[in-house]
Amino acid sequence: MTLQAADRQTSDEISKSIVKLAKRSREQKLSRADSEGDTFTVTSLGIHGGTGFTALIKFPEVAILDISSVYNKVVAFGSDAIVKPVVPLSLSYDFRAVDGLMGARFMRPIRIS
Repeated sequence: MTLQAADRQTSDEISKSIVKLAKRSREQKLSRADSEGDTFTVTSLGIHGGTGFTALIKFPEVAILDISSVYNKVVAFGSDAIVKPVVPLSLSYDFRAVDGLMGARFMRPIRIS
């Protein structure tokens, strides 16, 4: 039930695996095998109140996406100022596997609203 070989799975298969893993995590029933052999991690310390952090990549992984706490920020919207929720994201990656342009392209379409 891991996301190993996710590059060869459909988005529907990946989605179903994520739902199953999340359920097992909430029930505190994850095994060591559930977190071994992966190459990419999504992690969040936002629950602890941080607005930014950088996680370390653990070998043999090549990247990790960090999600921080949501906070409100005043932003310009035309000639008005509005308050919008902001979620800081940080992508760390091993330059031996991912170059800066690939990392930037990965982050570009990510939108949380």
